[in-house]
Amino acid sequence: MFQVSVIIPVYNAVNFIEKAVESAIYQDSVSEVILVDDAYPDGALEVCKKLETRYDKVKLFQHPNAENRGAGESRNLGIQNAQFEYIAFLDADDYYLPNRFSITEQRFNEYSNIDGVYEPVGTHYQNEKSKIIFSQWKDIPLSEATDFITYPNLEKKGRSFFESLIKGLSSYPHLNGITVRRDIFDRTGLFETSLKLHQDTELLIRLAYVGNFVPGDKNYLVAKRVVHEENRISHLNYDSRYQLIHKLYNWAKNNKLPKEYINVFKKRYIIAKTRHVFNSNSIFVKIVYNVLLRIL
Repeated sequence: MFQVSVIIPVYNAVNFIEKAVESAIYQDSVSEVILVDDAYPDGALEVCKKLETRYDKVKLFQHPNAENRGAGESRNLGIQNAQFEYIAFLDADDYYLPNRFSITEQRFNEYSNIDGVYEPVGTHYQNEKSKIIFSQWKDIPLSEATDFITYPNLEKKGRSFFESLIKGLSSYPHLNGITVRRDIFDRTGLFETSLKLHQDTELLIRLAYVGNFVPGDKNYLVAKRVVHEENRISHLNYDSRYQLIHKLYNWAKNNKLPKEYINVFKKRYIIAKTRHVFNSNSIFVKIVYNVLLRIL
């Protein structure tokens, strides 16, 4: 039987959490929805308590002393308390679409040796201003932002999926569109809580290296990402990207990945550090890191 634990970290989501939860609990494959409150004083905790009372599938957790620990540690607490074989994630301000796990289940039945499935996630804008902010962040025209789908442009399986991600050959899937076997975390570890941002990207790289992933159906959306003016996307910067690459580079070296992979991370590290130092990606900065790439 295909049974999924859905993990939702709850922070600054009082206006969204009820829709997120109800989009998950009515999915036939969802056996539990784990809410982890991360202590944002907006009234979301009270909403979560009501949802736990209303729905048997909903389970609410808090950090010790009701502290704020961040999205990574909140998801880790959810994973540690998950009771079922498969784990999926959902951001508290997003929502699943009907039959979210129909293709997912098919893939796990088709491939007995896989650890995860990645599937496309669409975009819902709270208002026109949110769409403009998103298009500027993605550096895409508004017309392209309208039906924007987060999904790798190259559908790869197994080690090829990992390679396409680290080499920049393909875009990343959204965390809302990923489903994994729970036991993969015994091999990869959990979310890296020292990173303030990009924790999902960092974990996905480790999951893709250790596990065997296959794509879902590129034409079948499984969730909608809600873009609103309080999204964290406006806070991304060269420092956060440098911290991500620095962490991955160290992981690759410490775990003695093949030299070809370490070299890929080294190249990305040099580029990210140069951008971080100058806080820019100007032509001058590009000249600097291209010189460094040749001599280091």
